[in-house]
Amino acid sequence: MFCTQCGTKNEPGSAFCTNCNNNLMGDARQAEGFGVQRPVTMTAYTQSQADETVTVGDWIITTLILLVPFVNLIMMFVWAFGSNTKPSKANYFKAYLLLCAILVGFYILLAIVFGAALFGSFME
Repeated sequence: MFCTQCGTKNEPGSAFCTNCNNNLMGDARQAEGFGVQRPVTMTAYTQSQADETVTVGDWIITTLILLVPFVNLIMMFVWAFGSNTKPSKANYFKAYLLLCAILVGFYILLAIVFGAALFGSFME
């Protein structure tokens, strides 16, 4: 059996081409309906993907910078939305800023509720 797409010779009864993964049965629903699956190709990490990892030293420096008041707020935004930040570090700080925004909103809500209760007790 020859593949109609690339011309590679395949074993009789093969569902997919061994070279290009073209469906040899003609009807993809029939091939998938009877449990025939396309082969999965595994790719190794490239050097650029391996460079995306944040090292322990980078995290230590990041933590030390976060200890400085006001600088930490600025740097969180720089790391979250900067173009030169590694994706894992950017995602971490985006989530951290989101959590901070939720907590600030919660504290404002508590201040309004307890402030109203305190103001109401003084008015009596």
